[in-house]
Amino acid sequence: MEPLGYAFGNLFGSIFESFNPAGTPGAEILVAPTTHFYVKSSVMAGNRDPYKQDPTGFHFAIRNSANFLFEAGYLWGVNRCWPTEVGPPPPPCTDTPVVATGKTYPGAVKFGAIYNDGKFPNPAGIKSSGNYLIYGMASQALFRAEEGSNRGLDATFGFDYTPGDVSRENVQITAGARINAPFESRRSDRIGIGFVYSKISDSFSNFGELLGGPRLGSEKAFELNYSLQVTPYWLIQPAFQYYVDVGANSAIPNAPTLGFRTKVTF
Repeated sequence: MEPLGYAFGNLFGSIFESFNPAGTPGAEILVAPTTHFYVKSSVMAGNRDPYKQDPTGFHFAIRNSANFLFEAGYLWGVNRCWPTEVGPPPPPCTDTPVVATGKTYPGAVKFGAIYNDGKFPNPAGIKSSGNYLIYGMASQALFRAEEGSNRGLDATFGFDYTPGDVSRENVQITAGARINAPFESRRSDRIGIGFVYSKISDSFSNFGELLGGPRLGSEKAFELNYSLQVTPYWLIQPAFQYYVDVGANSAIPNAPTLGFRTKVTF
């Protein structure tokens, strides 16, 4: 699911943060005073209708009010000579690469905030200046079956919050687990388990109810997938998803979804 595999699903709807493929111009500064700690800050155009403002993706349009982003993170159990999937890319390796010995349990935690000083309307359409979003994420290896290997269990958790008076979907919580190499004979396979909680703010829910709409609460989404490395260059990943209170509306029946993705690496 997108909030686990890419980014929180309410970033554009609440704060107009840039997203792929509707990217906008921006710049970032990252400082890593140690191999385990980093801080970074960036500014990017907060285009509110990016597909119309830059229909081809090559105009690099700067429109509306800017987004200012800040993040700090701490990593542990990761040698700077080893690649990592969490946090920023490691600094260039200047020492002799270290061969992993023993069982290692890498992890990372990061917190950040985004601010946009533009105009944002409440449910009644009355605009006020400025909106912000705060978030936190943590990832941790919980179990390793073998020394010098990542075979085992990893877990991740994330949350974000933005004021509900101007953001319709103002809270999102994500949680997931990944089993690396679930079978000894399938060293490159993965099992993924995910959960996403998305809440409609009380202000928007109350206003919609006054207009005769249903009372909206939260949507809960669950996923189970299996990443099968058929060959070194071909991956196939069937996935099952189950949505409770679809669209945060408890009157809508729960919805199961079955699909798959595949990837070929040349």
